[in-house]
Amino acid sequence: MVLLLAVQTFSASLGLEFKADEAENIALNIGFSDQFELKPQVAFRLGDGAFIDLIVDGNFYFAEMSGLRHYAGFGVHFKIEDTANDNTAVNLGGHYGLRYDVNEIISIFGEIGVLVDFQDGFSLSSTRPGLGCTFYLPAFN
Repeated sequence: MVLLLAVQTFSASLGLEFKADEAENIALNIGFSDQFELKPQVAFRLGDGAFIDLIVDGNFYFAEMSGLRHYAGFGVHFKIEDTANDNTAVNLGGHYGLRYDVNEIISIFGEIGVLVDFQDGFSLSSTRPGLGCTFYLPAFN
């Protein structure tokens, strides 16, 4: 309740976001202004080695060009790959994306980025390409 009141008072938008990349992501999209949004996310994949990621991304928007909103951002990823073996990691990431607002409620986006893994030494990978859709709540726009 406190989060909803704070978002209604201080933010420009609130939405529910779905993204498909290496895993399926569900996020809460909290836009604090037209230039910045914060996205707490849960990513999951089921299979041989089920895992869950808890992700917090921040996006900074640039000038709009031909209806496309360009953004760059950062992220902190808490990976829980195998709860039986306590195999967890913290990763840092960065990304660039394009967002197209279909209307005031629906927005689609695509992004690509890099992920820095510190678990087994240092590794850099470009494993963050993804496509997604955001459904904004009209009461908060």
